Amino acid sequence: MAGLKSSLRRGVSLAALLTLGGALVAAHGGGGSPDVPVTFAYQSATTSLAAALPSVPRENRKKSMDRLIWRGNQASKPWWSKLVGLYIADPEGLEADWLINWKTPGTYNLTKVGAPTFNSTGYFTTSANTAYYETGIPLQSLPQNSFSFGFFSETSGAVGDCAMGAQDAGGVGISIGAKIASNFANFRAMATAVSSTQSAPFNGLGFTSVTRDGPTSVRLSHHGVKKEVFTTASATPATNPTIRIGGAAGNPSFSQRRIRCAYVCNSALTEAEELDMCTAIRDYLDKTRVGHINYFNAANDGAVTTVDVLVLCGSQAAAEAAYEAKRQGRSVAMVGDWLARSDWDMAGMAGAGLGFIDATSYTSVSGLFREVLKWINTVYYARADANSQSGLSVESKAFVAAFRRMFDGSKTTGTLPGMDVPIYFSTGWAGLVPWGGRGGELTTTEGRKFRGRRVIGADYEGKPVQLAGIPYIIGKEAKGTGGEAFNGYLGSGGMSLPASSVGGATVVDPYNTPATPASGLLPDVILPPSITTGDPDPALQSLNFRLAFTSAAGTMAAFDSTPPPNYNALRYEALGRLYAANPTEPFGNGVIKTDLVNGTEYDINNGTSRLSTDVPQSGLNYSLATTDAQRLAIIKDVRDFTRGFFYWHMFSGDSRIPAALKSGLGGYCIDATTFLDPGDEGVVFWPNRAYLRDPVWQMKNTGFVLNGNDFYGVADGSALRSNKTVSASSYMMDQHATERVAINLGSGMSVYSSGGQSQSGFGGADAKCPIPLEAIVPDKATCEWIIVPTAPSVTKVVWYMFRMEAALGLAGQSAGMIAAVSIEDDCAVQDVDMVKVRTRMLATPDSVLPVLPQVN
Repeated sequence: MAGLKSSLRRGVSLAALLTLGGALVAAHGGGGSPDVPVTFAYQSATTSLAAALPSVPRENRKKSMDRLIWRGNQASKPWWSKLVGLYIADPEGLEADWLINWKTPGTYNLTKVGAPTFNSTGYFTTSANTAYYETGIPLQSLPQNSFSFGFFSETSGAVGDCAMGAQDAGGVGISIGAKIASNFANFRAMATAVSSTQSAPFNGLGFTSVTRDGPTSVRLSHHGVKKEVFTTASATPATNPTIRIGGAAGNPSFSQRRIRCAYVCNSALTEAEELDMCTAIRDYLDKTRVGHINYFNAANDGAVTTVDVLVLCGSQAAAEAAYEAKRQGRSVAMVGDWLARSDWDMAGMAGAGLGFIDATSYTSVSGLFREVLKWINTVYYARADANSQSGLSVESKAFVAAFRRMFDGSKTTGTLPGMDVPIYFSTGWAGLVPWGGRGGELTTTEGRKFRGRRVIGADYEGKPVQLAGIPYIIGKEAKGTGGEAFNGYLGSGGMSLPASSVGGATVVDPYNTPATPASGLLPDVILPPSITTGDPDPALQSLNFRLAFTSAAGTMAAFDSTPPPNYNALRYEALGRLYAANPTEPFGNGVIKTDLVNGTEYDINNGTSRLSTDVPQSGLNYSLATTDAQRLAIIKDVRDFTRGFFYWHMFSGDSRIPAALKSGLGGYCIDATTFLDPGDEGVVFWPNRAYLRDPVWQMKNTGFVLNGNDFYGVADGSALRSNKTVSASSYMMDQHATERVAINLGSGMSVYSSGGQSQSGFGGADAKCPIPLEAIVPDKATCEWIIVPTAPSVTKVVWYMFRMEAALGLAGQSAGMIAAVSIEDDCAVQDVDMVKVRTRMLATPDSVLPVLPQVN
């Protein structure tokens, strides 16, 4: 194999990083032990609630209910115990279910008064103060100085209304008017009415909540996020009316918006509890409109599951693979990787912030991935479906919504009908071995076993490649010729000074104390590695978080206003020095890249200053990590760095930050309607997945490796080495930086960004690079039963073009079809009839059929 030279980086030899796995002999005959059912342990409150609901919830919906209740019972945020009444409108349960108190069914159930109108899509409206729902909760049953209440609206509504509450004749009680004149909110919290002072956040949409947590302290929140705190003394109501929803007892106003949820707590929620509760409920509400997946939590229950096609995920490629295999009539199971904590993590990077669709030719965005986008555009957004960058770029929450629909088997009509595919979460994957002829058996770290007649490894790390003993490489191969001249360690040719949009390339002193080497290098700055230019390079591209931002004040969450975990101002000192040298630096793509994906919503990416949100050395450290715990620590560090990046800009008070830049950044903020379920390790409104741009373990066949010369400088229509096309890449060769180094390249010692490049000239005039079957399956002598669309046998030059979600998604769909056809024909995945595969791919019911060119 080219590039097997030994070179050192931090004392680690390439031989230790590049592993050639031994050949696997496929087992024949025998199915092993029989299947053992997987268990699902419901919360006791879920069981009681499900028994009380008139609709008798189906399994998928019941599991979504359980997820909500589970979140409320976590020791760190135990908000479930503080609820006295929780009412949720669900289109599957209609009004009869809405009347049931989720917290204590049978106690404080709602009573309908007058004629409020309940809509079959899961909300109610009123048109008079004589039409409402009575909770039966006495006003004075709430502790005078410790309680919370709120409601969820999906329309802004009219001004001057009142959504819920109760008050005495003197106006003392509780109530919420979520939108009065000029978007201000109005409320009572065991006192007379108080109005907010901030207009922008209170638009009547989402959750509006009130908490009294002391005799004179009241908190007003939107989307579960604290917006204002008031010093307002409490008082004892003269009478004891009961709390109503749709209006307030003793108040002539009534609700003029669509209400989907209301709650009352008899103890004050902490800020963390309120945030978690509101996001948990909103996440459930979102599921009721699009779909509920059939999931199983990780557990050590000795379960053994056998299916036709086992898909190891989660990525968009995995979703497309599982969907297509199921659509072809196969039994399918999806098993999540160690990082997946909820269904937010199963939609891959598309569901983790990467909603901006980047391609050279948008006609290459095709097949099932394109059908997902069509459903998002025409159903989820109800907007035109356009084949352009703006038309195909969508929010990550829309990809998650599509995933929920795709794998809810009850959604049988319309675009993107649902498939009944069970999804198993795991704490990690411990082993992958041959099973039952041409099949594989996965063992999870908690001890479950999953067997598939075919296995599709579609995670971002390439872990199935490593577990199955398939040859792989970590990092880049050595520099070659032609299209492979861009491979290998780039040396000084890949180093660039920090960039200012007004001053251009700028020398930035790399030392803690400027011009003082003895003070040490700034954090995240290292000396260049001891690698010869052109030699193999084990570093992966730097990680960052793709974030969901908004410019709409009504859906903004908040940046950290106090130092976030592990904050170190020196990590941003290089930026401070860049700004000091360029004091008129404006806000723009140099700071962060803001790509519009819908209305006022943005996909946030690393900026062009080379001192943005890509965390230097994070990819290298990730590749060197030996345990998932170490990898999680790296991801948390990237998140801490990024939180600190925004805190430093907005709240550190560093005088070098240009005022106009700070003001411009302040026009955006984290979106409060995205990344609603962080699981047990994450942060609300932040994705769990950092952007791992490279597989750690990338398959490297001895027989077929797709390389840059397959596409560099080619003419349209020229022959391919293989025309067994499974996907088509259409993107420039784009490599993000790997390190931040200190070096003198003629202008004195300075910080440099190292390892990044962008190259064109690939794919001919039509800018399409066909990816063949041979690139996504191992050598036949090694393994006949696995397909690997996300860690393919390509050089890094090709990977840097192929790594876009649309191309990986199409490869995943092809993998699902290949698995199905190879099972039907009882052949190795390498020997699958590609004429049959192609014919059936082009006969799928999707509106934009797969683009699978068989020539350059």
